[in-house]
Formats: sequence, structure tokens, C-alpha cells
Amino acid sequence: LPSWDKKLFNTLNNLHLFDSFKLKFDQLCINYPTFNSYKSTSWIDYIWTSTIMVQHILDCKTVEVTSQLSDHLIVIVKFENFLDIKHNRRNIPLKRVFDFNKMTEESWKLF
Repeated sequence: LPSWDKKLFNTLNNLHLFDSFKLKFDQLCINYPTFNSYKSTSWIDYIWTSTIMVQHILDCKTVEVTSQLSDHLIVIVKFENFLDIKHNRRNIPLKRVFDFNKMTEESWKLF
């Protein structure tokens, strides 16, 4: 690896970020190449995740795209909804919206 690559990977490690695929498949990552050329395949695309998120990985996969679009595969990681976001109710104030074309004198007074 070039020195800037080593520095980047070391920084990610120091920040306790991990390659999702490597954690899920360990050494079997070679079975999921993310780059295809006419000469070879390799693993050069990553999704980095934190230690908290690692525990919630449900699936990792790659998806092929047409060669006209890219010579890389799409890397996908699916996580469990451990934050239960859809049930997270935020206090967002309601807004009143007026349609100016439908406003009447009474509507303007109420406004």
C-alpha cells in the first residue's frame, strides 16, 4: 500500500472503525470482489463502521452494475434498526400553511 493508504487505514483503526465485510466474512472477503477489470478482481471498496454498529450488522453484499456505469460493484451493508427510529417521536411543531389563492377576508383575519 502507498504511504497515504497506510496512514488512512491506521487512522480508521485508531478511530475504532472497522470494515463491515471483513468483520462479517473474515477472510472470505476475497469471494466478494468490489472491483472487476478484464485482468483481475479485488477488494478496494469499503463501508467503515463503529464498534456499536458492528453488533447490528444483518447482512453484507455486493451488487453488480453494468460495465458502462462502473467497473466497481455496489457495496451494501444492512443494519438492524436498534435505535428504533420509526418509533422515535420528535417534537416538531406543526405549521399552518395558507394557500394564497384560496384566502378569504375571514382567513386573513384569522392569520
